[in-house]
Amino acid sequence: MPRSPLYPYPPVQYIPLYLEPVFFHEPVAGKPLLLVGWENIAGRPELAEKYGCSIPQPVPCREKILILTAGVEPLEAKYRGCYVTIKGRLRPCLGLYHLPATYFYRSSLVFQVKDENGEKLLSQSYQLPAGTPAPASRMPRS
Repeated sequence: MPRSPLYPYPPVQYIPLYLEPVFFHEPVAGKPLLLVGWENIAGRPELAEKYGCSIPQPVPCREKILILTAGVEPLEAKYRGCYVTIKGRLRPCLGLYHLPATYFYRSSLVFQVKDENGEKLLSQSYQLPAGTPAPASRMPRS
């Protein structure tokens, strides 16, 4: 089976993640942007000014990670190791999405938006906040 440029490892090694839409607006202008985590998105009035729309401020939730994208539309997300790979395409839109936080067995993550050819469009490192529910493999050993 040929390797995918987007997901080069065997499919069984990836955990599919549901991108839960919270907000979507188009069209918007500007450079593509990826922000990860409620703490990096909330209280940023310049985002509403820059993209010309009122961005909702969802309540923080430990079981979910908030993601904001601008200039790219996320189509799917998969997790492997420390990488969250989001398949996306360039599109003049702004979106807020939730990802489940309970699948991550590492607390330091790298979120990458890539096109269908595996070309990296955006990337951001992220540290899960303390108190995020953990799968058994991330729980402290006694």
